[in-house]
Amino acid sequence: MRKGFTLIELLVVVLIIGILAAVALPQYTKAVEKSRTAEALTLMGDLATAQRIYQMTTGNFTKDLNALDIEMPGISDVSGVLKTKNYIITVTKPTTTSAAASGGFTVKAERAINNEVLTSSSAQAYTLYLTLAENGVIERYCQNVGNGKICESVAGSNGIQIGSPS
Repeated sequence: MRKGFTLIELLVVVLIIGILAAVALPQYTKAVEKSRTAEALTLMGDLATAQRIYQMTTGNFTKDLNALDIEMPGISDVSGVLKTKNYIITVTKPTTTSAAASGGFTVKAERAINNEVLTSSSAQAYTLYLTLAENGVIERYCQNVGNGKICESVAGSNGIQIGSPS
């Protein structure tokens, strides 16, 4: 009696492993992107808290990240843009949101790799927005860039609306 596996049995095992990998890889990619989104939301929340402290002190919000009493990870350049491994974060005064009328601000986190914003040709390209109104109302948005559908997979569990501030 011979011991061992036949070629057919080995091919079936390899096929099953291949199918499992094909199913698991997209789920893994979504999980990794959700964790990156959580990183951005944490940074954006920290900026919102620092902005509230700044507002209590001066009476208004600022676009200058260096004026805030917060130490952010990453590189902040002269214009107040924060660059991390996964995002380029900027603070702007909103022009089209409900927060604009009440003197609020918007934090914009664009998905980036190696300090380069992903282009519309990348399926992983998206932009996160956090808008803080002067009255304290916070709105979070995720906007797909190009043909990607990444917001549908990262937005729901983090309480983020899909679209852009309107």
